Amino acid sequence: MEDQTNRPHRPQKEKKKHTGDRNPKAFAFANPGRLAKTSARSSDVKERRLHVPLVDRIPDEPPPRLVAIVGPPGVGKTTLLKSLVKRYAKETLSEPQGPITVITSKRQRLTFVECPNELEAMVDMSKVADIVLLMIDGNFGFEMETMEFLNILSASGMPGNVFGILTHLDMFKKPQTLKDAKKRLKNRFWSELYQGAHLFYLSGVINGRYPDREIHNLSRFLSVMKNPRPLIWRNAHPYTVIDSFRDITHPTKIEEDEKCDRTVVLSGYLRGTNFAAQGQRVHIPGLGDYSISSMEALPDPCPTPYMDQALAKATGKTGRRRLDEKEKRLHAPMSDKSGLKIEGDTIWITRDKGFNFDKDAEDGERGEGEELIVGLQGERRLLGQTDDGVRLFSNGETIQNVEEEDTGRKQPRKARFVDRDGDSDAEDGANEDFDSGDEELDPEDEAEISEERLGKAFRKEKEDKVGGDIAFADSDSDMGSLLTGGESDEDDEYDSEEEGAQWKKNMIANAKKMHGQKRSYRTADLARLMYDESLTPTEVLNRWRGEIEEENIEDDSDDDDFIKKAVPGKDGGLAEDRMVPLFDYEQLEQKWSVADNIDALRRRFATADLLKDKKGGSDDDSDEDGDEEDSDDEGDGEFEDLEADNEEEGDKEDDEPNDIEAEREKNARRKEELKLRFEEEDREGFNNDKAIARREGGQEEEFGEDDWYDAQKAVIQKQLDINKSEFESLDDRS
Repeated sequence: MEDQTNRPHRPQKEKKKHTGDRNPKAFAFANPGRLAKTSARSSDVKERRLHVPLVDRIPDEPPPRLVAIVGPPGVGKTTLLKSLVKRYAKETLSEPQGPITVITSKRQRLTFVECPNELEAMVDMSKVADIVLLMIDGNFGFEMETMEFLNILSASGMPGNVFGILTHLDMFKKPQTLKDAKKRLKNRFWSELYQGAHLFYLSGVINGRYPDREIHNLSRFLSVMKNPRPLIWRNAHPYTVIDSFRDITHPTKIEEDEKCDRTVVLSGYLRGTNFAAQGQRVHIPGLGDYSISSMEALPDPCPTPYMDQALAKATGKTGRRRLDEKEKRLHAPMSDKSGLKIEGDTIWITRDKGFNFDKDAEDGERGEGEELIVGLQGERRLLGQTDDGVRLFSNGETIQNVEEEDTGRKQPRKARFVDRDGDSDAEDGANEDFDSGDEELDPEDEAEISEERLGKAFRKEKEDKVGGDIAFADSDSDMGSLLTGGESDEDDEYDSEEEGAQWKKNMIANAKKMHGQKRSYRTADLARLMYDESLTPTEVLNRWRGEIEEENIEDDSDDDDFIKKAVPGKDGGLAEDRMVPLFDYEQLEQKWSVADNIDALRRRFATADLLKDKKGGSDDDSDEDGDEEDSDDEGDGEFEDLEADNEEEGDKEDDEPNDIEAEREKNARRKEELKLRFEEEDREGFNNDKAIARREGGQEEEFGEDDWYDAQKAVIQKQLDINKSEFESLDDRS
């Protein structure tokens, strides 16, 4: 065993570093279709950024983004606004009004505005909204207000962020019906906007708000949205959304004259371009154009954590690094924030839980504010109300107590459906079989509906009921008819037929008096008349104006309604192809033999010499001069005199090279001027390092899409830096 020798182990192979190029086989796609999808996606991402670059005028500290909540009435706009404010600011607003600004992240804020249903408000909101929350009733579908706002957006400028929100989804009882409704509304929403538009779903309301999870999904999209593409109108106009306003007119002026000119202070975030320092004219929607007397910058009422941190660095203090829950501020001057609402010069204080007090108690000491609140709560009277009552007008009666019965209808009226009674005896007999207790009427409805509005059906039913249980009379005339109930039934039938035919008298005369001899046409009728080959334009215009008699128009319209059978041998072989018009060559020859028609046709082309009419001289002289001087008249419809002398032809041939040479010199001078201008401004990057290397290397390559786009963005950024440096040197008032 000691002499046994084992086989030695094989020495370990030394690893060599890869010094060659990358092995393409090691990084190939396992799926053949994966390569095509990846290349297509990379091309889409590359092409998506190659749009026409626009100047982005958003400052370093941008104003809050404006989120407009749009939708028809009753769809849940106010509920969504309350839910979003509760999600961002952790506060509850009982009556949200006006713009509401919240902080969503370290450097971003949002301003929520509920858009009214008026068309004017929609137009104003479409110009300033950065993000649109388009609310749609999922149980009903698209309504008129939704389509109107989409059309307004397409006209004023479609913002890049339009979100659809479906509400009232808890009204669906079956899951399959809910799924089909979501799919149908999603396809309709994508067809109106674009494929892939975001659509959110909100179910029922819990404790006055939508579910927290659904609001959380919506708020995540609103918080991480990038800056939208600037619109042309916003890049060219300064505008602002007013957060609060206050009347600072001196009280003595108001006491002297209540209709005096007021001085109003408007505050809000400035958007778009900058206002002029002096003499700026502004337009207030619904009021008109006004001049700004003075303008000043105010401290930000709702600063972001980034702004607070920058201010802390400037002052030497320590700023916070993240957005705490306690620092989520809410700026809503027009709403009741934490029970406090400031409306002009009036301050409203709302207490959720009431308090009891005794104004006659002298035990406890109250402060000034508590005494004021107790005094305000003590008297529950209207303005001008006394113990005798309230007098609305100077000569009117004093109103003391208004009974609830006289305040109007508390419930909506129910529709009443009346069945038409025929003239046959069978139908009359069927009506007699009903008892008086089958139809129960609301006493209020029965009192308000008169006999004249009910017509023959109810009057006839009432007559049948007279012979039944009890006979009622609505007026004295009806009572007289009931007292004379012994008359024959033939007279009653004759009277009812005479009353029924009374409204048919002079029916044709009344119709002619109301509508006249002219017939009103619609757009479809005008299109039908215009494309009718049997009518001339003069006849079409006369028919549209109503100058032709009505009988002829009706006859023509009746003829058009019927389908006529084509005669085989009438039109010959061209009857199959109706798109080929049939021309009379003799009429064409007569038409184009007139010099005026040829001249009118020649003037329709851009190459026609329209300057001849501006020069002095008669038309004949100008035509002769034009034939001698102009050498490009062959294509303008003019005839060439082939029998002219050779000398004239030589003169024309000599003039042609002169004109061509003059045109070439003019183009050369224009190109040289453009070249010098481009070299001075270097707008396209002719003198950059890449262009110089390309010229030295002898490569004749043009600008690629990426190079051109980067050059344009660099020029825009350079101009923005120049403008920013110039504005920093100016004072705040300038």
